Amino acid sequence: MRAEFRTDLKAVDTRVGNLEQQVARLTGAVEVFAGLTNGRAAARETERVG
Repeated sequence: MRAEFRTDLKAVDTRVGNLEQQVARLTGAVEVFAGLTNGRAAARETERVG
């Protein structure tokens, strides 16, 4: 029973690690997208002023 618990715990740890990696990738993608969007908004403001 202890061995099964350890095996299950390792499986959960692996899944959490994978989830953390996926969240980090998604966060990075959102930050890049937000940066691109902010750059476009700044360019539009410059076009209006100029």
